[in-house]
Amino acid sequence: MRAFSLLLCLTLWMGLNSLTLAQTARRPTAKPTANKPASTPTKSVPASAETSGDDEIPPLDTRFPELFKPESTPTFRKGYSIVNLGLGLLSPNNGYDLFGSLKSAPALTLAYDRGVVEGIGPGTIGLGGIIGYKGYRYDFPNTDEDATWTDIVLMGRATYHYNFTTNPQLDTYGGISLGVRANFYKNEVSTAAERDRYTGDGLHLAYGLFAGARYYLTERFGAFGEVGYDMSYLKLGLSYRFQ
Repeated sequence: MRAFSLLLCLTLWMGLNSLTLAQTARRPTAKPTANKPASTPTKSVPASAETSGDDEIPPLDTRFPELFKPESTPTFRKGYSIVNLGLGLLSPNNGYDLFGSLKSAPALTLAYDRGVVEGIGPGTIGLGGIIGYKGYRYDFPNTDEDATWTDIVLMGRATYHYNFTTNPQLDTYGGISLGVRANFYKNEVSTAAERDRYTGDGLHLAYGLFAGARYYLTERFGAFGEVGYDMSYLKLGLSYRFQ
């Protein structure tokens, strides 16, 4: 009886060991990786090196100073000649009211500028001139009478060209002008007193102060704009550059 009990205990112990080994064999094991190199410390990469390619936009703090860094303009130098053909807008009204009675077309202007001096400061000095034409007509209120006149200006101009940006297509400049203005009036009024009141024919001293910018669309042709006064308060038009 004692021998039977020992045999039974031995049998149960062997069965439990077999069950444990079978469960262990069925557990998933990590798949070995072939040719896996030993781990190495990660090398830190600077933020500036993470961007690759020429089309990436650089950070604003490095691009902003370069964009507005002053530089002598390459678009206007000694020996360069430029012709401007423009329309003058916002002209003065010669003292008449503007409530529907004054009629005028935009002024026509033709200006010439040639680079003559370099080395005085960072820019280039230019000399040239401007000629302009503008016609007016004024209808007197509550009458059939009117007055017409023509303004023609002929002035010399001195300019200073200095590019405030690094854009090679831009030409920024300022200048002064001095010359004469010819006025030709014709008054269709009924009384001699009124005719004398609006008489203003003759030559008058003319002067101006202006600032402008020119943007080249091709090597020779560009567009320009000027503010100030000589023939009008605003001029817009086309430019042609040659040597």
